[in-house]
Amino acid sequence: MNVTDLQVRDILQRPLFAGARLAAGGLGIGRPVGWVHVIEIVRNAPFVSRHDLILTTGLWLKQSIQDRLDYVRQLIVQEAAGLILELGTSIDEVPEEVLELAEEHGFPVIVFDRPVRFSDITQDIHALILGRRRGQQDAADRFARRLQQLTLQHSDIAAVLRLLHADTGRQTLFYSLLEPDRHHPPLAAEPELRELAGLDVRELEQAGRFGDGRAPLLLPLEQGGQLLLRPVLGYGQLLAAVGLVVEDAEEAELRSPYLEAAASAAAALTLRTQFSREHDARRQDRLIPELMEGKARSEEQARSLAGLPAGGAGAALALLLELDADDGEDRGDRLEGAARDLPVLLRTLLRKHGLRGSLHAESASLTRLLLLADGSFAAAEQRLLGGARRVLEDALRYAGEQLGGMRLRAAAGKARGALLDAPAAFREAGQALEIARRVPELGEAVFYHELGAYQLLQAIPDAQLLGGYVQDHLGPILQLEKEARRQLLETLDMYLKCFGSKHETARRLFIHRQTLYNRMERLNELIGDPFREPHKRIGLEMALMAYKLRTGAGISRGPGPGQA
Repeated sequence: MNVTDLQVRDILQRPLFAGARLAAGGLGIGRPVGWVHVIEIVRNAPFVSRHDLILTTGLWLKQSIQDRLDYVRQLIVQEAAGLILELGTSIDEVPEEVLELAEEHGFPVIVFDRPVRFSDITQDIHALILGRRRGQQDAADRFARRLQQLTLQHSDIAAVLRLLHADTGRQTLFYSLLEPDRHHPPLAAEPELRELAGLDVRELEQAGRFGDGRAPLLLPLEQGGQLLLRPVLGYGQLLAAVGLVVEDAEEAELRSPYLEAAASAAAALTLRTQFSREHDARRQDRLIPELMEGKARSEEQARSLAGLPAGGAGAALALLLELDADDGEDRGDRLEGAARDLPVLLRTLLRKHGLRGSLHAESASLTRLLLLADGSFAAAEQRLLGGARRVLEDALRYAGEQLGGMRLRAAAGKARGALLDAPAAFREAGQALEIARRVPELGEAVFYHELGAYQLLQAIPDAQLLGGYVQDHLGPILQLEKEARRQLLETLDMYLKCFGSKHETARRLFIHRQTLYNRMERLNELIGDPFREPHKRIGLEMALMAYKLRTGAGISRGPGPGQA
């Protein structure tokens, strides 16, 4: 429940408390009141929440001195708001040791000298609490509406921070993975808050501190207080975080609706900026078409088009991203919508991960991406490969979560040291993409240099020759009925991946060892022992790869050792 600004002193001013007196704990009348409960049992801790105001007839005061004090101590430890005691029903006076303990801890004890209707008190205070909460929610809703109007008039996140500060009176912060950070008021004017400068939101994301990205994060500050952060999401990616400095968890809960509205406004402004940049970049970015059409006559001309310094060294990595949609009447519309969003997402991810790249939409379903890096070829290549994996991981996660009924595949060619080699790199990426379509077990993101023998098999132009090779090695298995054929191909594939370990093969296929022995005996009858001679094992592995490549059939239940 949201804590209101209702305090014990406010309760004492209510008409129903005209006959009450503050018997102890006067220093604690500023304690906030969150709810009211009636509790008589001595072991009350499990039933008391922070800021609860406790009503009691004092029945527990008939226990031993130790039990009386334990009752009050539990309320103090649980940070209850205070205690209201009624005389004349169970007790006629409050023991002095109880009042002394309450006074020592500034724990308010309010006493009615005559019996009162607890139902009237709870109804009155609860109505007051709920009324204030409604008021707070109305204020947050008004803020959200004003913020919505503001985003129609401004495109600068600073305007959002100023309005958030004006309504909360708190230091506001904006940490971006795409732009410079912003703060209002400037942190330089608040020396005690300088620790907030340069907070690494990317590190928090990598540590999983934002969870699913939908909940706020509360961080303690060295100088006291806490930082409340709300993630700013776009295309399912963390792009930034909006923050407020608050006193404690209760204020954080109170301010959370304001921060949620600010995060939504920040997301809208960020995506609007990214769409604008994509529009400008699409008009200006001619690098990939010029390279693919052979219009760049020299490496220096290509580097100039890419905005790279003349005479420098570096690397380029070509990637192809393919969108595919399930058949349906709206297939074209879904592809068109996703094709509009994908370039914006990719440029956003490039900025997020600190990469430089050129983008070109070949069609609604195919996008070319050329990543660039300066420096020695080896160092630049490593930066590009690592960056490409991060970008593709984020893009594929977005597709899986947000593009229902659609698929995104990606493939990369080998890194090149010359931009003029981009056409060859894109041809490799195209071959890798074709392999990814036909061999689903390779995953949704395929790198050409990791394909091994698939490179050679894909390059064989004579399909009849490849088919004959498959028949030579797997023909006896392929002549079996469908289910028997599937089981034996699956077993052979996994047995080879497990380097001949029968125990590991059975485990990965989820079958009994005896079942495996029966299948292996059958395989030996049909094609002989796969591990009898090294060249036979290699031939079978190549034949299985060729079979997958030709048929597009997945025959393995899982990855081999080291790939799980």
